[in-house]
Amino acid sequence: MKVNITAKRLLLSAVSATVLMTALLVIGVVLGAQIATKSDSQSPMKLMAETAARGKNVSMATGMVDQDMEGLYILDHLSGNLQCWLINLRNNEIGGIFRTNIFEALPALKQGGDLDFVLTTGFVNFQNRGNQIPARSIAYVAEGKSGGVAGFSFQFSKAAIQRGQVQEGALELIVEGPIRDLQLRDQ
Repeated sequence: MKVNITAKRLLLSAVSATVLMTALLVIGVVLGAQIATKSDSQSPMKLMAETAARGKNVSMATGMVDQDMEGLYILDHLSGNLQCWLINLRNNEIGGIFRTNIFEALPALKQGGDLDFVLTTGFVNFQNRGNQIPARSIAYVAEGKSGGVAGFSFQFSKAAIQRGQVQEGALELIVEGPIRDLQLRDQ
């Protein structure tokens, strides 16, 4: 069987390209593993993101509760129920639910009608009070028509969640005030 020179050149080029690509792949894998090992030993990078979303009748926001735990804050615009869910990282189930009703916490708000709610979270670093850990986030709820805003947070037992105990508690009113015509006193 006779093979012409062009076919030999094509075959040689294909083999050379395959060997080159394989060598580059091996080099890339080795270098990538070395970089990953070096960066893991120096300081691991943790990605944490807080987010908020709003619908017509519900708002949701996430906020850091502890260094490795995030809470999901959910506000039902119709009932005024605000809750925070914590996930048990060992079994991926709900490990805690903390609740309040914003209409009860803020009597100036009137349930019903066309209310304009917004929910977001912020970071806070409260001091520990006993065996309960204060959450590192505050859920801020604002109502655009009344011009009121309030912040809610809670305390929890991380050890109890890790033991599989579902915690229930109150979201405590931390701060409240108007968003319009806020007058600060002279210090």
